[in-house]
Amino acid sequence: MNYIVIDFEFTDAPKRKNNIKYIQKHEIIEIGAIKLDKNCNRVDTFSIFVKPDFSTLTQHCTAITGISSAELQNAPSFREAFELFEEWIGDEDYKIYTWSNNDKIQFKKECHMKHLDDRFSKLLNRHWTDLQKLFMRFSGIKQCMQLEKALNSLDIKIEGKLHRAVDDAINTSSILTIMKNKKEAEKRFGAIHNFFQINEEDQHSTLGDIFGDLLKLALA
Repeated sequence: MNYIVIDFEFTDAPKRKNNIKYIQKHEIIEIGAIKLDKNCNRVDTFSIFVKPDFSTLTQHCTAITGISSAELQNAPSFREAFELFEEWIGDEDYKIYTWSNNDKIQFKKECHMKHLDDRFSKLLNRHWTDLQKLFMRFSGIKQCMQLEKALNSLDIKIEGKLHRAVDDAINTSSILTIMKNKKEAEKRFGAIHNFFQINEEDQHSTLGDIFGDLLKLALA
């Protein structure tokens, strides 16, 4: 069993190009992932740019990610990139993790838009775990938290550059690794309650949930 932590970077998509209506707000321009073994040891990483079919890289996206139009010019298509990604994942059984469900939603819609539902149905039909949602349940935080803030709250040193796909996947995997280690999870998530000053009543009920069935079932 391997754990595959995935992250995508997007650019804004136009409403229409070449008389074709593009129904999604974004288009994938980068795929990043890290593969962990069952003990959360790092096995390999995957990183690839994707040339968008409908979009032009926006200045806003470049400012956030550092990705340039030149880097996308000769990049593989969405189909080609995911064929390489699927090959990299391999035949061994695996589970997929992402920080929020936005990546899965975009991936699924883009596969549909580009007539690739059948080709990538295997990946789409895998069990995807929203690690952001689990983090909220573990910590007792009710609002969605950006990856950077979650890493800081767990005292995890950020690797690489935020908003780059493979680096975000690596950093997300650090949170997964802590969740998979009961002792470390108790220590790190217990400290979060002080970090965010959650009241005593909420803390009691939340800690009871954290290390009971949630830890066993959600991350088994």
